[in-house]
Amino acid sequence: MTANLFKIRAFSEVYQKLMIPSSPEVTNRIITYLEKKKAKPFKLAVDVACGTGRSTRPLAPHFEKVIGIDISESQIQEARRHTQEQNVTYQVASAHKMPLEDDSVDLINGNLAVHWFDIDKFMEEAARVLNINGCMALHAFVPKFEIHYKDMSETLTAIINEGFNNIFKYGGKALALMWSEYKEIFEAVPFSDKQRITGIHDMFLVTVEDVLGFFKASFLYQDFLRKDRDRAIQFLQNIEERLFNILGESDNQINMEFHLEYFCVLASKT
Repeated sequence: MTANLFKIRAFSEVYQKLMIPSSPEVTNRIITYLEKKKAKPFKLAVDVACGTGRSTRPLAPHFEKVIGIDISESQIQEARRHTQEQNVTYQVASAHKMPLEDDSVDLINGNLAVHWFDIDKFMEEAARVLNINGCMALHAFVPKFEIHYKDMSETLTAIINEGFNNIFKYGGKALALMWSEYKEIFEAVPFSDKQRITGIHDMFLVTVEDVLGFFKASFLYQDFLRKDRDRAIQFLQNIEERLFNILGESDNQINMEFHLEYFCVLASKT
């Protein structure tokens, strides 16, 4: 099962170091939505399937307490290693059975997470732990990217998307849910007060090394690597060569714009 990759320590280290950063734009939209539904101060946020805490830590300034939960011990270990915020803690636990009291949570956050869940079980558990007017935010990015750099943008973008297209066969249902921008997940939300936002844009500056890192941190590539190591390594080397051939140099200090489109399901328990 591909999801078991996240329990492997070596992959957890790669994921923490190389995965696409959490989107500040998405975080801002979530907090703005929560502010419309609940009065401050916000007491407790729970980041489900928090991984290495990349989307957990940005919640810290907005809540008295933030708890990240994940079924992977190795992901939680990485999260603890890279967290300095005093109001953030982590627990090994399932999003299907959270170690939380009824009606105790102001926000459930799920970044690049819910597409791995049993949706019905998760929604039932979310309804249990959220307090009145508590909110749920489930978000990810569309697995299609753009690179902008001088007059080479179109060619660089084509190389990256061709690379990901070649390993999409390892994505399964999780990838299909991301491509649909969580339409099925939105429909499963048990609250009447809900909305699905698409077309949220964010951008990060990246080097060629960063781009290759995003490949390495994806479950798609890691599954490919597990099943055919030699071909997977050659695949990534080929992408690196093509990128540097277009850029005309091997200087890894070149900063390119990496553009992504995010989507977010927001809901409030009324």
